[in-house]
Amino acid sequence: MAGVKNHVSEAEVASPRDVIDLCQRKGVQIVDLRFCDLPGTWQHFSIPTDELSEVLFEEGIGFDGSSIRGFQAIHESDMLLIPDPHPRFTLPSRTPLRAFPLECVMPR
Repeated sequence: MAGVKNHVSEAEVASPRDVIDLCQRKGVQIVDLRFCDLPGTWQHFSIPTDELSEVLFEEGIGFDGSSIRGFQAIHESDMLLIPDPHPRFTLPSRTPLRAFPLECVMPR
């Protein structure tokens, strides 16, 4: 079909506010926060879309890193992820989009 979009372009999600607005428009229910462990394997956990905010993109979200290979011992396992609003995955344009993947970085 001519003119039918089959992905979300980077221009559509250039800022945290754009990501939040896109999730609302697409009816996204879950945000999948993704990151790589030290051996290079994708890890992830999900949050409900209503927990997604511009503050989350600035301050990050805490998680327990003790269960991730090569990260922290149990006594120092509090870790922080900061979502990157620029998508690196092709996102289907169907509505509703049930889960939105966000790649995250880990500040040190």
